[in-house]
Amino acid sequence: MNANPKILLVGTGSLLNYGCEAIVRGTNEMLREHWPEASLTVASDDLDYDRQLFEGCEGIEFVPYRKRFTVYRLLMGILRRFGIGNGSPVRMNTGIIKDYDIFLSAGGDNYAEAPDGTLYHILRDLMKIGDKAATQNRIFVLWGASVGPFSKDNIDIVKRNLSKADILFPREQISYDYLNNQKLQGPEIITVADPAFCMETRKEELLQSRENEIIIGLNISRLSVDHSFRDKDRGEIILFQALDSLLYEKPDVKYLCIPHVMTDKVITCGMHKYFTSGFSYNRLSSA
Repeated sequence: MNANPKILLVGTGSLLNYGCEAIVRGTNEMLREHWPEASLTVASDDLDYDRQLFEGCEGIEFVPYRKRFTVYRLLMGILRRFGIGNGSPVRMNTGIIKDYDIFLSAGGDNYAEAPDGTLYHILRDLMKIGDKAATQNRIFVLWGASVGPFSKDNIDIVKRNLSKADILFPREQISYDYLNNQKLQGPEIITVADPAFCMETRKEELLQSRENEIIIGLNISRLSVDHSFRDKDRGEIILFQALDSLLYEKPDVKYLCIPHVMTDKVITCGMHKYFTSGFSYNRLSSA
């Protein structure tokens, strides 16, 4: 390997998603501390925004990864104008790995099925980059990810890809156990902390709080709520029932609702409607 290895991180998408920004920041801080001779490049969905966000941040660069102009997309776009089909989504440039030594396939929840049981475009693209990294003798790493579960229609596709990785770093025990149960041939599996939790902590004065008052920050994505906190039979979000009851039991508690995804400074993750509908904030005003 090069004395100054070039690392490419792909899969964080738009850094208007605070979780993705946190993955990038945590990964960069870990590298600066433990492997300072390495350089980190992040595949960006918005070069101007991301570069401004990380202005002055040592050791990190951004490159575009969308493959907007292809013969296939041009053809599908023409057909759409004649009322045939819906065009073609902008996909990743899966050959992007050729200029780098190490491919970090970003975690979060990319390695999961869509609610309809299909594989997300981003996961299919990440798997293609991983396959090319393995073919070109680059190091292929699954980085800080949750994994699965996958249906029988998809698990073999994912297993073939992950078997080509050099090492798998799941971010929690349940993903570690799931990967071990798949009996993959080749990669070592080691649990790591989510890179988002490896950022340097800072103290911020966000709210004027009373003495002995407890403020709990809530940063919840719509996807995680749908997977983990929704009663499928009754269609209820059971997480908020538990949060609401806590306000009755602990009058010294307040919730600070932190958006998970922003776009042009407007909350778009869909979760804000639950926080502004009144059932929790009414309790706050009377606490």
